[in-house]
Amino acid sequence: MDIFNDDEVVGWCAHHEDNVTLSTFEWKGCWNCWKYFGSVKPLIRIEDAAEKYGVSKKTIYRWIKAGRLKARLFERGRSFFTLGAVKFWAIAEDQNVTARERR
Repeated sequence: MDIFNDDEVVGWCAHHEDNVTLSTFEWKGCWNCWKYFGSVKPLIRIEDAAEKYGVSKKTIYRWIKAGRLKARLFERGRSFFTLGAVKFWAIAEDQNVTARERR
């Protein structure tokens, strides 16, 4: 999965009955309504990545900065009065970090 390709379909919105591209995901802030969102190509949160790799969130951020994990900071483009996070770090779940990179 190319986490930087805005046209990449990453899920399905049950509420709108439509595919969700990375561009739509960012513009609408789809991370705020997981109850409607069904992932096709999963994006995971920093917390989930830390649990998956057995490290702290701080280590995940360090790996992102070092280029060991591909991640993208999404910032909701649509200003709306709804509650929810305006920014969201997402990591493509299908990445693998080797033991050597964990140092």
